[in-house]
Amino acid sequence: MPGVALGARITGEPGARGALLREVVSRYSTLAAFGVGLMLLTGVYLASLHVGGWERLADTDYGRALAIKIGLVMVM
Repeated sequence: MPGVALGARITGEPGARGALLREVVSRYSTLAAFGVGLMLLTGVYLASLHVGGWERLADTDYGRALAIKIGLVMVM
């Protein structure tokens, strides 16, 4: 976000800084949401390849590690 702060300083107008910040955050939020969704889809696909099913989460080391990671993310 240093670019946002720099851009806000360049404009010099208090109202323009808020508008610029809203625009940048809006665009970044859309891109970030797409990226998180893509990671979620690829993660589910890779987990299904490695584990094979929800019932096998407790049977494999990868499944146990994945279950712990899922639990930690849910807590956050």
